[in-house]
This record gives sequence, structure tokens and C-alpha cells, in this order.
Amino acid sequence: MLSQKDIKSLLPEYLNDQTPGCAIAILADGQLTTYVQGLASVEHKVAIHPDTAFRIASVTKQFLAIVALAEQDAGRVDLDIPMGSYLKQLSRGPAAATMRQALQNCSGIRDHLELEVLLGGSVASPIRRSQSLDIIGRCHETNFEPGTSFLYSNANFLLVTEILERQSGQSLGDLMQHHIFDPAGLTATRYEPLHSDIIPHRATGYLKRPEGYQLAALQTELTGDGALVSTLTDMIRWAEYCDRDPDGRISRISERCIFANGRHSDYGLGYYIRDYNGLATLGHNGTWPGFRSEILRVPERSLSVIGLANINMIDLSGLTRDIVDLMAARQSENAPAWKRKQAQTFAAITKGAYLNSETGDFFHLAESDGTLAFGIYGGELELVTDTPSTSQFRYSHEYRSVDWSQAEHGIITLTKMNGETITARSAESLEPARDLPDYCGNFYHDEIGIKIQLVPDANDLRVKFDGAFAPHLTWRVHPISCDAILVYSDDGDWRCQFVLIYPKTGKTKGQLHGPRVRGLELRYSASV
Repeated sequence: MLSQKDIKSLLPEYLNDQTPGCAIAILADGQLTTYVQGLASVEHKVAIHPDTAFRIASVTKQFLAIVALAEQDAGRVDLDIPMGSYLKQLSRGPAAATMRQALQNCSGIRDHLELEVLLGGSVASPIRRSQSLDIIGRCHETNFEPGTSFLYSNANFLLVTEILERQSGQSLGDLMQHHIFDPAGLTATRYEPLHSDIIPHRATGYLKRPEGYQLAALQTELTGDGALVSTLTDMIRWAEYCDRDPDGRISRISERCIFANGRHSDYGLGYYIRDYNGLATLGHNGTWPGFRSEILRVPERSLSVIGLANINMIDLSGLTRDIVDLMAARQSENAPAWKRKQAQTFAAITKGAYLNSETGDFFHLAESDGTLAFGIYGGELELVTDTPSTSQFRYSHEYRSVDWSQAEHGIITLTKMNGETITARSAESLEPARDLPDYCGNFYHDEIGIKIQLVPDANDLRVKFDGAFAPHLTWRVHPISCDAILVYSDDGDWRCQFVLIYPKTGKTKGQLHGPRVRGLELRYSASV
């Protein structure tokens, strides 16, 4: 078993007793080790303790999935009929997806949080659930045909929440209390869609910036996608309950989704099922401005690792796996080591931007201290080398692995979770970018109400998302190729990168691609 000193050694050096911090628990073969560090409130110098309440963000999704199964067992919903049967405001593609596909993140429904950014909003905007539902209802198309691929989307879980509440006549909080909190003995876990409730011992969320720490601004209403607040004490009880699985529903959410082509996903129902370093793991992470959470279970080792934090920078997904690695190394001298540093030499790989101009898949490669940083629409993922020509991602994403065999020619190939491959080329090998003024113009999506304006601003371009919500962010432009630019934000609590693909000669429609919105067709008009 690891000691508190062992856990402390794995934490970032910038955390101390005067900064925001975290609460960690290791439950192994019935033995428990906990470690807490830092302040729940920096302003008031209140220390974190096991009963400090954190927003657990997307860890909420497994609780929603269990409620959905319980309500199906009670005959109030059917997870396998189109959601349009329950929600008449859904149109075309989204209406055809089922609740099961939504809970498996294989519906293809576009993420409403990302669409709200394109409408000038952010998580600091007071966007209510009804507005989010309206935006989803205005989407006629999906990222892909339901059931054919995987792409994470919070809209899936908002729609499931809406259906469960309409069919049961109860709030999701009441359903969770009945089906989960009471049976599992979770006394401090609460469903909090808004951020204004007074919750005992709740931590404040912080963002680490170069100039210091600042409060995370949160106003957007949450649902079954991330509305739970909980404590380390309760999450330990939850891990114990999952191990017992008295009604079998943990096993049911742990069944992998099967795509239409017969391949298996790394996702069940609101729950990741990942192979890590030769071990089968179950769990989920959570990310919300100012908060991070992770519950990682390794059933064959009778091991659960829990992490809750009130600081945006900490990588709890990496930390929980570091703990698993360290415990494995202590238990066996021959335990395989999950390599944090790639054995491969990356000198021959062209660094910088990579793009598939047909699909809009965008990546960025950079080398630091002998390790290759792999970015996908701005989000960095950790790589582990299998062979000199292939790498896997340390934990699951839309993509499973990268083939470097043609990297010296500026080409990389990624394999997606459904087995499809995506080839991307280095920006250096694409048709050169134009002068910035040549990218001026307007992109429109009439159904959703998106208007993206690119106008001259001295020696640069100014970007404005003119939609239903007042813009909060400063956006920048970086040309990738002759017909593609990167639009991104360096500020705000919810940072995004989008790729705008300009229409070919004689055409009037371009496309927008982002982390959770793909292939969104936009009318284009060049500025005069």
C-alpha cells in the first residue's frame, strides 16, 4: 500500500498548503489511504479535508446512466427507441438516436456547450437548460450517423436527463436520491444544476494563470452531464458500493458499446472501460473550470483510486494512473512499466500543425524535453510508444493510436475508436496560407443562429461570434493552409479551438470543425 509521502511525491510542485489543492484516496483490498492538501478557500484560508465538497463534473454521467437503467427496469423509459419519440423538438439526425446511444457517446449529437461558444457564450454565461435544449433542437444534422462512431458530447446527457424527468414526473436529483444516494449511503452528494446553492463545506474552484490564481466563473446550468457535488468520503463509499454492485447495474453500465461495424468502444453507459498497462479499468474523469475529478477502478486488483481537486491545472487522470503504476511496481519487480517518456526519437517528425482538410481533423505536435506533446484541437494527450513507428494514447479518446511510419514525410495516421483511420498532413506540406486580409468574410449557420465574422484589425484579423449570447472571449486567427484557418481563444474558462475550412472555388459553403462539433456546414460570403 502506498503512504501519504508516496502520494505527495506524485503531485505537481506548484501545489502546497497555501494554494488550491486536492483530496486523494486509494482503496486496495479493503485498506484505505487518504491524502489531502491545499485550501478549499484561498481567500479564507480554509483547508481541504475528506468532507470538502467538490463539483465532480462528468463523473456525474455514470450516476445518470444508472438512473436510466433503473427507470427502464421500472418500465417508464425504453433506452432503445429513438429519442425523437420522447422529445418532439428534436429534428432529423438527433431525433433518430436512442437514449442508449446517447449514454454511450455514439449518437453523433453535437455538444451544446461548444455550440454555445460559437453563439458568443461561455460557461461564465447564464445559459439556462431551456436555452441549451433549444440549441440542440435546432441542429438538423449529427457529427456522424448514430451508432457508427464515438465522440464525446454533453448534449447526450442533457437529453437523457430531460427524458427521464418528463417520463417519471420527478427531478433528476430526486431520482438519484432514490435509486443511488440512499442505497449507497451517500450523505453529502448533491445534484446542483445551478451554481448558486449554498452547500456545506463546498470548495471554491480556481484557475492557475501566469499572474496567479483566480476564481473560476461558472453560470451555465448543468444537468446529468455534470451537476453533482460530492466529497472524498462519499466517493470512497461509492467505490465500495460499485465493488459490491448489489443490483448488477454497475456491470450493465460497464458493457462496451458495439459500433455498427461490429467493433467495440472503450465506453459503456456514462463509463469508460479501458485497458491500461495490461489491466482492465473502469471509471470516468470530470473537468469543469476550477475543478477536476477522477474515479479509476481496477477490479482484478480490488483497487480504486479517487481524486478530487479545486484547481484547473492538475492532471488527475495521469495522477490516478501514476498511483496504479507505482503500486504495480511495488507489488512485483516484473510489473510492466507504462512509459511516460517515449523511447522513440522524434527528431525526424515535422513539428507544428497537421490537418485532414476533408474531415477537419486537426492536431498539433511539439517536442519538449524529449517528449512529444500531442494536441487535438488544443487539448493535450499523453502518448506511449509501442514500437518505433506507433504510439497509443495513455488513456482513451476518440482516437486510439498514431502511426508515425510516414512522419518524416509530414504524414501521420490515427486510428479511431471504431477502427477507422484518419490521415493528416503537416501544414508545411499543404498549399501555403494566403495573406490575412484574404481570409476576411462571414460564415453563417441559419438554423442554429451562428454568425462568425472575420474582419481586418491593423495587421491582424478580428474574430467575432455574433449569436444569441454576448461574446466574452478574445479570439485569434492562425492560418493553417490556403483554405483553412485555426480560430482559438487564449482566455476565458472554457478554451476551444476550431478549424474553419473555406469553400472551394465556385462553392458557397464552408465547414467548421471543433473538439465536439464536426462538419458543421456554414454559408460563406467574402467581405467586400
